[in-house]
Amino acid sequence: MKKNQRFDFEERKIIEFYIATGISSKSISNKLGRLYCSILLEIGRNGGRVNYSAKKAQERAENLKLKCCEAGRENLKRAAKERKGKLPRTTINSRLSNLEFQVEIILETIKELKEKLC
Repeated sequence: MKKNQRFDFEERKIIEFYIATGISSKSISNKLGRLYCSILLEIGRNGGRVNYSAKKAQERAENLKLKCCEAGRENLKRAAKERKGKLPRTTINSRLSNLEFQVEIILETIKELKEKLC
């Protein structure tokens, strides 16, 4: 059984043919090696048994895929804008510890200079 795979156009044409010939959704799922619920969802999302069209189903799937890709790109762009000018937490922590170390060195140097001057 195929799982988590989108239907391709060939499978959609087969589904359309089997629907037109009156074959049950259960039989279609067995012939395509797909889960029964996947066949039901595919048919239901695309007009039902009366109005199912492989061409329209494929167009709908491609449009949804494009929308998802565009939304993903927009999310990446937005995240990049939000991060712009901000340092990752690990970089900030390492810089803070580096600064603390530098402050310790400066304080020790000041003590040594005071001792030499007095």
